[in-house]
Amino acid sequence: MAEYAGPGGITTHWYGLDAVTDQSNAVVAAGASAGVQVLVFGDSAADQLAPWRVPTRAVISATSGIALGKLGFAQTTDARATLTFTVPADQTIWATAASCSQRTDTPTVDPVIAAWDVRRTGGPDADEAVQRIRDFVLARGGS
Repeated sequence: MAEYAGPGGITTHWYGLDAVTDQSNAVVAAGASAGVQVLVFGDSAADQLAPWRVPTRAVISATSGIALGKLGFAQTTDARATLTFTVPADQTIWATAASCSQRTDTPTVDPVIAAWDVRRTGGPDADEAVQRIRDFVLARGGS
């Protein structure tokens, strides 16, 4: 986790009024209906894998852009964003997500990348949230 540079690519920041998990779900649904592969990162992924803290920002990666303005989002700065959207340069995130047999309703990145993003996002309970993800992975036997 200390060496991963992140997914890179093109990132935009958006503001929405709905709960963060609802924002993630809306983008996942829009991607599915448009035939765009979408993965949920960070707190939203952690909330699916090993719930511990309330997500404050949705972080989504997709294989191509999605018209987020049509979903009710307004483009904003990183500091004000409730949703970060990336078309990543790191194409390995799709393979690692597929290789993890996740038991979630939402397509999430693999648990290690989710933990990396939770740690990157920070907060007073980030280390404990990362520990919860670690415990989740170990309880599953790493699969």
